Amino acid sequence: MTAPGIETYVGVVHPWMCDAMGHLNVRHYVAMFDDASFQLLGRIADPRLTPTLGWADVRMEIDYVHETEVGTLVTVRSVVKRLGSRL
Repeated sequence: MTAPGIETYVGVVHPWMCDAMGHLNVRHYVAMFDDASFQLLGRIADPRLTPTLGWADVRMEIDYVHETEVGTLVTVRSVVKRLGSRL
């Protein structure tokens, strides 16, 4: 069964991304999600067609379910849950 959403990031955990205990450091989790956000926006809106479209990261919530270690293959799947506007 495939997880919901679209695949927006695929990568691997390299040793230089890990803390002293060998687990993926938080700064690299955030970078993966940041990269995924650009992929998501690129798939739902072409900036050449919608030049006034913009976005802001106003909230990020991460639940760490288990440690991610060196060599782990990482896939981020993204879902748009809500669209809104604020002028």
